Amino acid sequence: MDWAYYIEYLKTPAKKYSIDESNVFDPYSYTQEIDDLITNLYETKIIIQFEWPEWQEKAAEFIKNPEMIKVASLIEVKMLLTTIVRKNRFCSGFVAYIIEEGILLLLMQRLNELPADIGECAEGTIS
Repeated sequence: MDWAYYIEYLKTPAKKYSIDESNVFDPYSYTQEIDDLITNLYETKIIIQFEWPEWQEKAAEFIKNPEMIKVASLIEVKMLLTTIVRKNRFCSGFVAYIIEEGILLLLMQRLNELPADIGECAEGTIS
């Protein structure tokens, strides 16, 4: 898949989410483009099944050192995106933080650079 549309969208200064503080449990609401991006990540099997909570420390290394993303393998990009999307379910606003820090843009750029058919996690799972 060509992720260029989402990359260009992430580069724009447009607000990618809003916050409704009256919603105590999940005050973050994302734009249709961000919702569509996440849906496409699932549909293209970029979001994979693995024990992402056990990988959070490694994911934090990538987030703290964005230069690592520029050389990440396809499986590392998949694991990072999976961890981010799944963590957002338990930590409302995590995707907003990742957007604000430019991490989502870097991940999408890296994903677009990598060959999609190299066979890593072909079934969308990691044992």
